[in-house]
Amino acid sequence: MSRLSSKYEHPPERPAPPQDGPDRELASGIICAAALVAWSDGRADPTERRHLLGVFHQHGLAERYGRRDVLAAFNNTMADLRVRQFEAFQAAVSQLDRLAGTPHAGPIAAAARRIALADGVIWPQEAAMLQIVQDRLGLGRSRPSAVPANP
Repeated sequence: MSRLSSKYEHPPERPAPPQDGPDRELASGIICAAALVAWSDGRADPTERRHLLGVFHQHGLAERYGRRDVLAAFNNTMADLRVRQFEAFQAAVSQLDRLAGTPHAGPIAAAARRIALADGVIWPQEAAMLQIVQDRLGLGRSRPSAVPANP
């Protein structure tokens, strides 16, 4: 069974959330935000997946969760967003709401931006989703420097 997933409920065949620990919220938040940004343009390409793995390495999370579990959680979240669009979107933004104002908010927003920039262009729908992610994390337009340009 996988050790990583988004925090919102998944059917039983989905990976279970990670064990409690200091990085659980960060890992789950990164998966959630990355999936939202990738979903905003309709699909996740291999470059976005590579950048997601890079974010996990950058934050020292790759060793704990492993490539397979990270990608499984991301793919499952993407599938959930495709199938249960409105409900899954609501669950995802609610998860980000719970992380607003925490020390994880900035790194999660930076990860979302990195995923959006993975193909070299931030498309309009990705820009809109980035704004939603930032707003839900409490890093809205009043704090534009909260998400570094080069994470």
